[in-house]
Amino acid sequence: MSVSGNDEGNLTGSYSGLRVLDFSTTIAGPHCTRMLADLGAEVIKIETSEGETMRTRPPVRNTCSTAFGQLNVGKRSLVLDLKSPEGSKPSAGWSGPPTSWSRISAPA
Repeated sequence: MSVSGNDEGNLTGSYSGLRVLDFSTTIAGPHCTRMLADLGAEVIKIETSEGETMRTRPPVRNTCSTAFGQLNVGKRSLVLDLKSPEGSKPSAGWSGPPTSWSRISAPA
């Protein structure tokens, strides 16, 4: 992409340094947070241990939903049971990243 008079590096790193906790599901929320990730934000997708329902929606390739991959590529993933006392603490008083992450990637 080329925009005359603008530095392309600034276009994709506009939100670097911004951390977004993504509690959204289905299409609209993940789409919006995907755009923030594309602009440089660190987006952390919060899911239950069962995973978001979009993970199994067709079309599916190699047991992964291509729609889920497209909507969530570039985000980090964190599993929290928000119904338990232990699981609700990190979202209420976020102090930093956990010690281990999984990265969501688009199906090949």
